[in-house]
Amino acid sequence: MENSTQNTQSNTGVAIAAPIQTTLDTLAKLPVAAQTAFIEYGKQGANMAVLTSQLAQLATDAIAQIPATVTDIALAEAALKNAKVTQAQINDLRLEKTRTINGYLANLMTFEKNLAAPIKTLSDAIIEAKKVKEAEANKAKLKDDEIRQYQGYIDRMVAETEAQFSTYINTTIERAYVHALGEGNIENKDKEAYIEKVIGQRATAAVFTHKIKPYDWKYNTPAHAQEVDITAKLASPSTYIDQFKVRILDKFQDYDLAVQDKQTALTRAANEAAEEAKQIEADKNMATTMATIQSEATPLVVDDGIRALKKSYELDMPESWESSKIIMIAFVNTFQQFKGLRVSPFKISVQQMADQLSKLKTADNNFNFTGAIWKEVTKL
Repeated sequence: MENSTQNTQSNTGVAIAAPIQTTLDTLAKLPVAAQTAFIEYGKQGANMAVLTSQLAQLATDAIAQIPATVTDIALAEAALKNAKVTQAQINDLRLEKTRTINGYLANLMTFEKNLAAPIKTLSDAIIEAKKVKEAEANKAKLKDDEIRQYQGYIDRMVAETEAQFSTYINTTIERAYVHALGEGNIENKDKEAYIEKVIGQRATAAVFTHKIKPYDWKYNTPAHAQEVDITAKLASPSTYIDQFKVRILDKFQDYDLAVQDKQTALTRAANEAAEEAKQIEADKNMATTMATIQSEATPLVVDDGIRALKKSYELDMPESWESSKIIMIAFVNTFQQFKGLRVSPFKISVQQMADQLSKLKTADNNFNFTGAIWKEVTKL
């Protein structure tokens, strides 16, 4: 039995000694500076173990003297005083013993700090490069958008001009018809001469020549004159003159009957003109709406794999009482817009209010309040 116990102790000793010996062998192969550092860190580890034990003992002893209930106020106050003194001792002892470790930790942070400057330099360079790229892309987009807007402008102007000419034909023929049955008192035998007179005076090329204002280009040099684009879509004056002739002949087709019951004919003519006017307006609205949709359509964006810059806004106001007042008033006035705000109303700071307002501005560029000074921030 005794031999068995000795063998167990011997085996345990071998089990413990083996990794230590391996560590020592590895350490022996390291440079002297590394060996010294290893020893120093080892000492600090041992010191930390001792310090932990000391602090734990001081805390345990102080806690043991704290009564569970207060039956003797004087004894309880003495225990409280002792606990506070012990707490201060623990704090002082911890700070004293860890001062050296703080130095080691500071040295380890040197490597992170060494990377900070190169990282910032590269980040700034990438941001500037992306700004240039985005500016070029934005310039190209402005040109593309303007071309689409120009096409929409031409389509709308053509639609409005067509409606204008159609309205002129409709109202002019109705007035001629009303005049013939009314003040003109045109007899049926004289209607052809009357129609020719109306056509000669009212259906001229000058009447049906467009007067569309030139488009105000800002980002593009037009590929060709605006007149070419209008001519391609707007009918010629002779076409409208022909339409006028067909429409007036159609209106006077049953004139021999109209002169026999003028009031009925006039009522029917007024109703027909009103219906025609509604149709002209409906056609114009449809055409202008389609033109607007086409000009505002968003083109397909090709992803080049480069992530866009993250843009946000921050309040850039002087640290003054006046600025604080402006921010607090704005925060209270927009409080209902903040989602998921978990800060206590009695603990929120002016800076936290400014941060929340900045989030609103970032989400909606139109957001603003009196006295605000914003700064755009770009990040990768």
